[in-house]
Amino acid sequence: MYSGNRIRSIAAGLVLLLMLTGSGARALAAAGEETGAHRTTVLVYLCGGDLERFFGAATDDIREMAASGFDSRYTNLLIMTGDMQGRKDSPAAGKTAVIELGAHGMRTLWHSEETLNMADGQTLKAFLDYGHARAPAERYALILWGHGGGAEEGLFFDGQPGGDSLTLQEIRTALSESFPAKEKLSWIGFDACLMATLETARAAADYADVLIASQAREESSGWNYSFLRGLERDADGEETGRRIVDAYFADGAEKEEIRTLSCIRLDRIDRVRAEADRYFTAAIPPVTDEGFAAFREACRQVCSFGLTEDAEPELVDLVSLSEAWEPVPGCGEALRASVREAVACSRANREGANGLSVIWHE
Repeated sequence: MYSGNRIRSIAAGLVLLLMLTGSGARALAAAGEETGAHRTTVLVYLCGGDLERFFGAATDDIREMAASGFDSRYTNLLIMTGDMQGRKDSPAAGKTAVIELGAHGMRTLWHSEETLNMADGQTLKAFLDYGHARAPAERYALILWGHGGGAEEGLFFDGQPGGDSLTLQEIRTALSESFPAKEKLSWIGFDACLMATLETARAAADYADVLIASQAREESSGWNYSFLRGLERDADGEETGRRIVDAYFADGAEKEEIRTLSCIRLDRIDRVRAEADRYFTAAIPPVTDEGFAAFREACRQVCSFGLTEDAEPELVDLVSLSEAWEPVPGCGEALRASVREAVACSRANREGANGLSVIWHE
């Protein structure tokens, strides 16, 4: 997501341990009492940052989740909040906390007296461990909420210690060291800018069935969380993903801002990667000034995305690029077919957005 120019008590029977990580940040580790398995547990890893400070966007989305009408008999919803400075009425304002929404309303299960670094992968891992133990379910989902800077910058780069960001590698490591390594997430979602990339999909592919993310920047308001209502009726992550995409476009579909959202089948990403390798091997011309200039111009003309409107694009749509630049006839056909097979659902109000981008550098 972007903003303007850029973008306690402990529940009975619950034990929370605080541990020092190698980086010196404090991470959460938990063992929770079983409360009876639900159908789905949604874990929301939410870093408020300047989206909260300037717009109260994190608080608004938490309240939107609570008001969605989801059935807490079947769905657990746990939110880890961080960097929540700003609104005084914000849940766990100024604290790193775990909040539960459900039959009890909104309640804080745990909070830290110190601010934890949400851009530390070990903090994410601890939340995954905690959520899995505290809220057992038939299936699990993870939403990462906050600023997104694409596959290179990662998440939460605003307001973190030393300008830290949560990288794709840190996300992958956290997933590999927690329950998704053995019990895949039904879906993983990025309510953040620029995260519907081949690189993001590759990082998540071993640990989730479906990825939901945007190729473009998102407004500070982010997703429409009305999709939580009826979650228990979804057959799988793909069905949920389609509803997330539809809800996003039902909320302000006619706005002028560029909007995209994709639901991507992660079991098809290996093929996309292989076909992308073949395409770029065939399509990138010899390294001459003239040859590369033609390729660079093609990248500038196709559907692309970046953190700012007037900067060189950081990401290009894979299908759009392979249609516009095919110096070897037919070299992009297999790539386009693989992307269309992997993207289960994609909507956009921008021509040429087909659901999956790749990093582009000058």
